[in-house]
Amino acid sequence: MGTLCERFMDDKNFVANPSGTQSDLGHIDDTETRIARMRDQYMEMLFLLRKLILVLDLDHTLLHSIVRTEEENLASQTETDGLYAAESIGVLTKLRPGVRAFLKEASNMFELYIFTKACRPYALEMAKLLDPKGAYFDLSKVFSREHCDQEALKHLDWVPGKESCILILDDTERVWGRFKENLVPIEKYWFFASQRDGDTGKSLAELNTDESDTEGPLDGDTGKSLAELNTDESDTEGPLAAVLQDLKRIHRRFFDPRISDRLVDRDVKPVKKMVLDRETEQA
Repeated sequence: MGTLCERFMDDKNFVANPSGTQSDLGHIDDTETRIARMRDQYMEMLFLLRKLILVLDLDHTLLHSIVRTEEENLASQTETDGLYAAESIGVLTKLRPGVRAFLKEASNMFELYIFTKACRPYALEMAKLLDPKGAYFDLSKVFSREHCDQEALKHLDWVPGKESCILILDDTERVWGRFKENLVPIEKYWFFASQRDGDTGKSLAELNTDESDTEGPLDGDTGKSLAELNTDESDTEGPLAAVLQDLKRIHRRFFDPRISDRLVDRDVKPVKKMVLDRETEQA
């Protein structure tokens, strides 16, 4: 499966950045046809494994990062607290509670990808932090700022699968443009203090992307970050645990053997809408 993904990326890069020669331009149509065929082949392999595709955001979805020197009061805490110092890129990162358990369970139902609007060195460093053994994310499964479209929006064109079989987990809807129907929203994770609350620290999202929430963190009526409140989300009952249950329901419904449609003809978007709407009604 990895080889197919790598071939897909090579062809996508060729179409996105042709040399402009007559020879290259003449091959683009053939390459597009091959890309479409690889999408179908990829989905056939995933269906055999009873898997869909899940595209994951990083900042405020799976983790929260700041420039390391900005919150030195946290430097004494160890990795057992879920805090990690990435020396090579100079940031301090807090993993969202339960994120590794989430990835492990989600990987049984989905092929996992990352798409962030941060720069690529940061994206790769965070992928390594989330997945130290490389079980989920290789280079072909990490998309960053360079892969956004001309309007600086995220999209699914780089993902080697059919849009009808892809879900997105992201705290920010507006960055997904025409793919909002694929989105499973999640509450924003804001662990560190925001400079808008009088702190000097900046989130990495503020420095490297335009995904940051301009209002900063809000915790009930306090307007304080989780770190300032000396608390954190629950790893078993927090937003990640809740959204995992939604993903399980969506997956179960999509692969329901009682549905007469062929898997290749099914669309996960209305399934997602039905599950989330029902969740809202019961809340």
